[in-house]
Amino acid sequence: MKLLLSLFLFFSILLNVLAQDGHDDHHHHSEIHFTQFLIQGPGCSAGGELLHVNMCNGNVCGVSGALFSEVDYVHMEYLLSLTNDTSCKNTNLSLIFECSDENVAVSVGNGYSVTCYDDDFVAPKYTKFQISGPGCSNDGETISSVDECLTICGANNKVVEKTETSFNTFSLNSYSDETTTKTCSTLETSQDFICLPDSQKVSVGSYSIICESSSSLISTSIFITILILSIVLLI
Repeated sequence: MKLLLSLFLFFSILLNVLAQDGHDDHHHHSEIHFTQFLIQGPGCSAGGELLHVNMCNGNVCGVSGALFSEVDYVHMEYLLSLTNDTSCKNTNLSLIFECSDENVAVSVGNGYSVTCYDDDFVAPKYTKFQISGPGCSNDGETISSVDECLTICGANNKVVEKTETSFNTFSLNSYSDETTTKTCSTLETSQDFICLPDSQKVSVGSYSIICESSSSLISTSIFITILILSIVLLI
């Protein structure tokens, strides 16, 4: 009886957690008000730049300024203004576009595409990086936070965000400082990469990297907690 009860508890809680994740990922908007825009195209970071409505962003996608503003709420029309100043006052190019309510990229012209999101969308926050490749231990080595300088894989390395607005885009930086110093001051190589979801490996030169987000770490801890609780009930 205890076995059946524990198994029922385990799977019911697990399915509830998975269902909640699916709800978050595939939320369908009934009354949509877009507030976040992922722009991809010339000069942008490899994964694009995630910008907020009515907020001027300086030095993104190869231009001095970029600003998204609402044009027509009913028809989901928005305006992308690219400017030649960081205060977004001198517009060089204006592109009006209509958002898709399926969170898919829409072409807005001049080589740019935009994916629209509402306030419910939370971009993954990658905080841990497992690195495998030349000079690394057999099990790989880990950088546990962005901008942390560590001696791993035979050199001083750190992972940095490409820009403040870059979407899932980071750089693996290697430094020529002596490993005994544990400092990262003289940059030797810098390789950009885009983190992939679900702990997928991404190739970065001769290395491979698995990115872990804070949400995936929480889900893992919940799973372990459920497993432990089920085992206790069996005893």
